[in-house]
Amino acid sequence: MFYLFQNLNPFRLWRPLQRKGSDLESTALTALLTPTAINTEKPQPFTSPESKEKGRCWCCWETTDTPSNTLIRVCLGCKDPDLQWIHQTCVDSFITALPDAIDPSTNAVMEKRVFKCTRCAEIYNVKETETSRVYVIATDKNLRGVFLIMTLCMSIINYCSISILVENWGTGRIVIDGGFVKVNSSLFCGIVLGISWWFALETMWLLWHHAGGRMIRKVEAVAVEE
Repeated sequence: MFYLFQNLNPFRLWRPLQRKGSDLESTALTALLTPTAINTEKPQPFTSPESKEKGRCWCCWETTDTPSNTLIRVCLGCKDPDLQWIHQTCVDSFITALPDAIDPSTNAVMEKRVFKCTRCAEIYNVKETETSRVYVIATDKNLRGVFLIMTLCMSIINYCSISILVENWGTGRIVIDGGFVKVNSSLFCGIVLGISWWFALETMWLLWHHAGGRMIRKVEAVAVEE
């Protein structure tokens, strides 16, 4: 019985736990007091192996890069890789399609317009070349459609009028008989041809006037530092 109470003595059971706890405390204190090597080197920025390569076009989002349509940088202020590169044809088409700038003080078209990046506000190096009116009419689908429709209508009117003139030449056939007003075939065809050609010339003048002053703009690429 004495042996049982001796083994179940709480003070005897506590001593191993107390010794174990003191060992842990001493180990932790030793770790805190032991000097460790401190890394004083500055962290190096991560550089992707593709960071120096061309990205994708921010206009069409394509990555194709050909000699005829190369990817270029038009500004150096944009830091986002997705907004740095653009195709030459994409930026030229975008800048060319922009309307002329209007001077608010005089309400007139400004002779020289400054184009700049809408994100970093860096000014583009743009070269303007005035295009011929024939080229503008040929490349504009609306103007080209008007010209083709007018040409088709004039061809039909001329063919019909000339056919009537040849068929009734010298016969004096009356086409319109309004009592006091009589119009023969020759006079009728002459009136139709005159009115149609007047409309055709007016349409051509409007097309010629509308197609004038068009500019083709080309944006020069900026040098990218390696």
